[in-house]
Amino acid sequence: MSDDKKKVEVEEEELDQEEYFLTLDFDGEQVECAIIDEFEMDGKKYIVLLPEDDEEAYIYSYTETEDGEMTLANLEEDEFKKAADFYMEQNSIDE
Repeated sequence: MSDDKKKVEVEEEELDQEEYFLTLDFDGEQVECAIIDEFEMDGKKYIVLLPEDDEEAYIYSYTETEDGEMTLANLEEDEFKKAADFYMEQNSIDE
């Protein structure tokens, strides 16, 4: 993963669901993240991750292999904005 981190605010209530974790590697720095949500937009899958000790979440697009492994991809600025706006609208989150 590059250090090209893009974030979105998440509401506290979203953190009450059962938690699953994923560890990201930002140029050698390990970051433990809770998987907050997954959503689909324009036929593409996205995942919302909340790093430990942070109030802003990351959004990545992802694909899954046949054996269930997930591959994350960074979003370009315009795609990130569109995905973040979509996510926040779907979850009634104010900016």
